[in-house]
Amino acid sequence: ERRDQLVQLVDIYPTVLEAVNRPCPDDRHGRSLMPVLEDADADHCDYAIAGQFGMSTTITDGEWILHQSPVEGNEPLYWYGHHESKAPFMPYDLGPYEDGRREVDVESWAAPAWLSDKRDDPNELVNLADERPDKLREMQVALRETLVDLDAPDEQLDRLGVRDVAVGPD
Repeated sequence: ERRDQLVQLVDIYPTVLEAVNRPCPDDRHGRSLMPVLEDADADHCDYAIAGQFGMSTTITDGEWILHQSPVEGNEPLYWYGHHESKAPFMPYDLGPYEDGRREVDVESWAAPAWLSDKRDDPNELVNLADERPDKLREMQVALRETLVDLDAPDEQLDRLGVRDVAVGPD
């Protein structure tokens, strides 16, 4: 049976753990989908977020979608995660790590913010960012708040240009 709630890929892991009656570690992102599977009207999340390393981050409320790219010249880009200098599945050295991160030598992938109304434009062909600055700021604030809730590194807010964005008059 189809559900209308927003979900994210990171919700799968806690869902599987709950389904097999295992605890989910506190430091994992995502929320179990079991309440949604059991109740078509259950609340889950207001926004879903996704992204590609070094490129844009996307947030949607199910009706509006924002693709927020890095700002021009915001470098360096950092990789957070595994602290081993060479993972067994990687054919190249990952290190060195400092403070849990390592610098990645790539250029910024700057592009204008892209805002679409999925109800009228399901293929996201029309950028409404200039036409709807109020909605753009609203979605950028939601992106910032979601990143903060996820404990994203502080420089991610700067990289995407959303640290100081606020909802207000044009």
